[in-house]
Amino acid sequence: MVKNLEYYMSLSYTIMVKPLSAEDGGGFLVSIPLLGEDTFTAAGDTLEEALAVLEDVKRDHFSRMLELGIPIPEPGPLPPVIPIPLDRGGENLQEEG
Repeated sequence: MVKNLEYYMSLSYTIMVKPLSAEDGGGFLVSIPLLGEDTFTAAGDTLEEALAVLEDVKRDHFSRMLELGIPIPEPGPLPPVIPIPLDRGGENLQEEG
C-alpha cells in the first residue's frame, strides 16, 4: 500500500473536542493529540466548522511532512470511548451514591 497524502487523510485519528467558554469567544477547539495537540489544532464557531478546519490543517501538515520525509504517526486500535464531563460552572457532575 502506498502511504501518500490520501492514505494519511483516510486514517481515523482520535480527536479531542473542547467547548470554549463565552469568555474565550465561544465555539469549539479540536485537536489530534497523537499528532501534536498544539500543531494539529483548529477552532470554529460550531463543531462542524472546527472539524472542517481541522481537515484542512491535517492536509497542509501531512503534505509538508511527506515533502520533508518526516514520519507521520499512525493511529493504533481505537480505545473505548470515555465520556469527559463538561465543566458546568462548578456543578457537581458526579451522581451522589
